[in-house]
Amino acid sequence: MARTKLIAGRGVGLTWTAAFAAATLANANSIAGNVIDNSVALDVFCDLSLFSGSNVNTASPAYCSLYIYPLNQDGTTYGDGRFGTATGLPAPTSYWIGNLGTGREAPNTNWSAVLRKVIMPPDKFKFVVWNFTGGTLATGNIYYRTYNRSVA
Repeated sequence: MARTKLIAGRGVGLTWTAAFAAATLANANSIAGNVIDNSVALDVFCDLSLFSGSNVNTASPAYCSLYIYPLNQDGTTYGDGRFGTATGLPAPTSYWIGNLGTGREAPNTNWSAVLRKVIMPPDKFKFVVWNFTGGTLATGNIYYRTYNRSVA
């Protein structure tokens, strides 16, 4: 009988790696992260981990939305090309992969969350984060790791 298990990815593997440059992102703003090249490793899944890094106002709803912007056929544009710098708009929903909620009732607290089993594109891409926490987000505290499924 075949057995399915998860194994470390061939890209960054199970080592948490920065998905964004260290910066601050104001509430109700979005920004694109680092280029991630999955064209050789061809890892299937990744997890995203976020630590707020600062106190946030957790007025309801308080969350970060995450998106994947794949490299387009022109070889230079990611997604719809909107997020070279921070902007006050979320990405289109067609790129959305999930939300990370604060999970906090008390205002002015640090928080962390993990988004699991995100399917990665087989090429270069960027994560985009939209901060809707009510406070400033430290983007340098957003990490990812990669893994695959093995059937033996």
